Amino acid sequence: MKRIFKTMALSAIVIGMLASCQKNKQPVQDTLEVTPTELTFAGSDNEDAVIEVKTGAPEWNFSADGWISATKDGSRLIVNVSDNPEYSVRTGKILFTAGSAKSVRVDVRQDARVKSSLELSTETIEAGSDGGRYEVTVTSAEKWTVSGSCAWCTLTPTEGKSGDKITVAVLGNDTEEIRTAEFKVTSGTVTKKLTVVSTPVYFMMLSDPESGEKTFDSAGGNFNVVLRTNMPAEDIKVKIDSGDGWVTASQASSTSSGVTYAVKVSSNESYVSRKAYLTFYAEGSGQATVSVSQAQKNLVEVTYPSSGEYSLATEATEISIAVRTNLFSTLTVTTPEWISSSADPEFISEEDGLSTYRYRFGISAASGSRAGNITFKYEQFEARVTVSQISDEAVYATIPDEVFRELLFDNEYIMSKDSEEVELTAEGQAATSLDFSFYTRVTTLEGIEAFTNLTSINLSGCNNIPVVDISGLHNVDYLSMGNCGYTEQIILGDNPVTSFSYGWYTDVYVSSVSISGSRLESLDVSNPYSYFGDSWSVLDVTGCPALKSINSQREASLVIYVTQEQRDRITNTGNGVLTVR
Repeated sequence: MKRIFKTMALSAIVIGMLASCQKNKQPVQDTLEVTPTELTFAGSDNEDAVIEVKTGAPEWNFSADGWISATKDGSRLIVNVSDNPEYSVRTGKILFTAGSAKSVRVDVRQDARVKSSLELSTETIEAGSDGGRYEVTVTSAEKWTVSGSCAWCTLTPTEGKSGDKITVAVLGNDTEEIRTAEFKVTSGTVTKKLTVVSTPVYFMMLSDPESGEKTFDSAGGNFNVVLRTNMPAEDIKVKIDSGDGWVTASQASSTSSGVTYAVKVSSNESYVSRKAYLTFYAEGSGQATVSVSQAQKNLVEVTYPSSGEYSLATEATEISIAVRTNLFSTLTVTTPEWISSSADPEFISEEDGLSTYRYRFGISAASGSRAGNITFKYEQFEARVTVSQISDEAVYATIPDEVFRELLFDNEYIMSKDSEEVELTAEGQAATSLDFSFYTRVTTLEGIEAFTNLTSINLSGCNNIPVVDISGLHNVDYLSMGNCGYTEQIILGDNPVTSFSYGWYTDVYVSSVSISGSRLESLDVSNPYSYFGDSWSVLDVTGCPALKSINSQREASLVIYVTQEQRDRITNTGNGVLTVR
């Protein structure tokens, strides 16, 4: 029995021990090892890197940042990165996992983008007429590319890295023109221009002046001759024919594509035009010629009468004038109506390019004094003779105002404007009108009474004339004074001015105005709107015994002084106040 219990007890112990062992058993952990755990790449142009992966798990996986490219290759991961677009370092990671193994991280670092730089060993290739092959070394921080095309030259390769060379193959040039092609070499943000020039066989062509001609007036001047050539500048010579020293040429500058000469043309002090030829030449390359023409110094002068004046009686007569000039064929001759050409010009002599001709003119009879000019003119060159006919019954006047004299002289109403004492011409004595529209600076009409036949006077715009007195005249029936805002006294006398306006729709800048005239019947001084500040307050018309009506409407009412008789008769339209004085 004891034995049975022993056996049972032993069995229980064994079972307990087995149960205890089963309870303490742990699962097996997967392993994962990667090498290396750090990768560093340059900013661009990287080769693949390899990460070795060891694991006890049946499979492993990875994840990587977007700019990191990775491909599984058995137990390896092939890693590379795109070019860094930024000018700063960037970092990322690749995370490995395998079964129950702890994940492993590989840190990835990429250097900053190198700042763009680009240098060419030469930026211009000059090929001779036979062409050839040329090399250009490229030094850059990044890869470079070539853009551009040309039928007569090629560039290879069209991309590369720093230190690589571009081979430029240029075909022979059998034309007469310099050929130029441009290519662009780009690295990162930098672009350089590579110029290829193909020169033909030696040649020389005139580039400027294109016409091969230059023309100057007598003053002379300077200009440049530009030769398009592939010749050495020192091989080019210049010859000047017929220049006599008045044309000089000197080399100013030269480049691989041309030569420039500075040409100086001296002033022409003679009365004859002249011409010179500049020939540029070199052995075996032909020549280029430029002609230089220079006008003569021009002259028009009266040699007779030496005084330049004729003073004649009023009877009809004939005069002669001798003119020396080198412009005879182009001269225009102008005269007053009362002077006419009586014969063709007669050649007298020629010396030093100047010819002398005799002109004859008929002078008609005059009814009074008059003066006029015979003018010989071409462009800015002119000469003149003043012809005066002096009447025994001359009429004189005193005209103190220079502007008034200028008006009279311009209208040929007086013989001269040089002094206050003037002699009236026949036209002046017969004049019926005076228009001061372009002579508004006049300040006084003193002396106007000498022009006894005047019937019309226009003083519009004459703002500087305080007194208008035409009482010395007797036939004026029209007087215009628009925009005459500074006149204080208007004296019409017995002139047949029956209707008159002053200050009509015009501001008056004086406070008091008097108007007198024995035949004035209607007066208009209206101006409902003041534009610039009307100052007029008093009007005196007591010197107008025939006055019947006034239009006095103004922005500010006028005090109008009248006689008692006028007050009883005048019809006043407007806001003016008739006041007996």
